Order: sequence, then structure tokens, then C-alpha cells
Amino acid sequence: MSRRRAGFTQARLARKAGISRQALHAVESGRSVPSTSVALGLAGALACGVEDLFSVERRRALQAELAGPPSRRVALARIAGRWVAHPLADAGSLHVAADGLWRSGLRIEPLDPVADLEENVLVSGCDPALGVLAAHVRGISRLVWIDAPSEKALSQLARGHAHLAGAHLFDEASGEHNIPFVRALFRGRSMLVVTLASWDVGLAVPRRDPLRIRRIEDLARRGVRTVVRPRGSGARRLLERLLAREGVSLERVRGPSARGHVEAAHAVAVGGADAAVVPRAVAVAEGLRFVPLARERFDLVLFEEEARDERVERILDALTGLAFRRDVASLPGYDVRDCGRVAARVLA
Repeated sequence: MSRRRAGFTQARLARKAGISRQALHAVESGRSVPSTSVALGLAGALACGVEDLFSVERRRALQAELAGPPSRRVALARIAGRWVAHPLADAGSLHVAADGLWRSGLRIEPLDPVADLEENVLVSGCDPALGVLAAHVRGISRLVWIDAPSEKALSQLARGHAHLAGAHLFDEASGEHNIPFVRALFRGRSMLVVTLASWDVGLAVPRRDPLRIRRIEDLARRGVRTVVRPRGSGARRLLERLLAREGVSLERVRGPSARGHVEAAHAVAVGGADAAVVPRAVAVAEGLRFVPLARERFDLVLFEEEARDERVERILDALTGLAFRRDVASLPGYDVRDCGRVAARVLA
């Protein structure tokens, strides 16, 4: 019997079984063999037999479709009847617990019981609030956040490498966020676009700002180093659009590259760059000054049929929960008035 499948946190199960959380962790991690009384207490709390509780699960290697170049540590999720493995190779993934270890080819050694891994919901996107959402998910589901730029996140969803994708892409022709891109990429599929939040996006610059960066065209000045984000990211698209309004080409902007918002802001904080386009909350967290440029909407995109999946339902329930909304509303520059609202149903 799986604790997660029964809907128990480690602390709650320990209390119900009358043992310490440390003792339960030792049992679950295999570092301790439970006494008869502990085994009976756990079985009673989970309403199962002792033999069900401690049956040995064979950790056979899984055959998984790789969602990127192989790396030793991977995140796992079961999507559309098959296992998908996302590499956890970059520095930003060091805080993420791996679900499995890549062996060779498509073979993955699971680190947790397969029954637990089947409850993973994989969400791809760049909003740091996805990490906050993961912490607020309760019950059997576990949100696994893959930090990816907006267009890459949507592409991963289209390839079946994610359950949900997050995006903040603005279409100037229609004046809409995200929805035109969903219509273009998912022709023939019924999709849901659910708002997570609106946020302030702008330039993060050093607190003292010796170069006096005040406007978007200042980034093209000689000697200004600006973090350049990957193609397909919402931050890069915003930078290109605002520069074009001033008649400035992105080619005149020079500086280091960065994959995500936190990495970009950190480059400015440590002196590796003079400016970066990031959300206000990320700039504030790094102790930087913020020059606002735009208000954007960050949406979650999913196939409409996936909304009926119990695992995904729990994620959407957490999205509308008061605790999550209050938590995200406390972040600088976030507006959660539309959090959980269906922004669009894009029909096949």
C-alpha cells in the first residue's frame, strides 16, 4: 500500500500510526526495519494488511521516452499510457528530487515505487510560481515542474512530454496572450487555457545602476551587457517587440545567455550582466532595481480531455485554493484575480 495513494503526508501518517516522522522516513527509505508494533500501527492507519504494506516491489527498469539529451538524473511521468523521462542535468535542477536514474538507451531505474510515480503530473513552463503551486498540491498527485521557455513548454505538450504547459506569449496582431499560439500549434485538438496569474515584467538592473539604464533602447548602448534569453521565450519576444518599436534591432544587444528568469536575474546580481528581462518578483528576490516594461498573463495550457484526469484535477483544484492564491498574491508584481479562470476553450 502506497502512502501517497492513500492521500497521507508523511507527518499525518506518522501521527496516526503513533510514531515519529523520522522513524517513518527511516522505514520508507529502507534504512530501518520496523518492529511488529510499528508495522501493525502503519497497517492500521492505512487500512491494509501488514503483508500488503511491506510486500517487496521489484524495481525493474522502465522503458521511457526521453524528452531531451540523456542525463543520469531524470524526472518521470506517465503520459498517454507511456513513461516520459525529463533530464535533470542543469544547475537549476539540483533542488529537484529525481524519480529515476538513466541507465542506457531508454532504460530508467525508478527510485520510488512505480505506483507512486504514476501519480506524477508534469508541468512545463517558466513561472517560478509553478514551484509554489507544487508545494500546495495535496493528496495523491505530485506536481513535477520542468523549467522551460514558453514556446518550448507548448512544444513539449504537443509532443506528449508534459501534462500541462505554461506560457506568457503576447500576440500583437490580436492583442491576446497565449490563445493565438495555442490555436496555431494545436490544430484539430480541443484545448483549455487556464490563467495562473498576471505579472509585471521589466528590466532588472543593479541597485546602484552606474550605467543609468532607464529605457529599453538603453540596452543597445555600447558597453551595456544584457542577458539574452533563448528563442521562443516570452522574455525574448517582449524584448524584440519593444526594441522594434524604437527602431532597434536585437542584434545590437550584447551579453550572456540564460535559460530561465532566476538565472538571468542572478547574472545581473553577481555582475555578469547589466540588465535582464524578468518578472518583478525575481528582480526583487535578487535585490535588484526593477524598471517595468509590460503586464503579461501567464496561462496553463492542457488538452481538454486531460482535465478529467483525477491527477490533473487535483492540480487545478490547488490552483483555485485560497492558500495558493494568497501565497502567490504576496509575491511582488503578481495579480491573482483571474487565477484558475478558464481564459479560453479552443475547440477542435
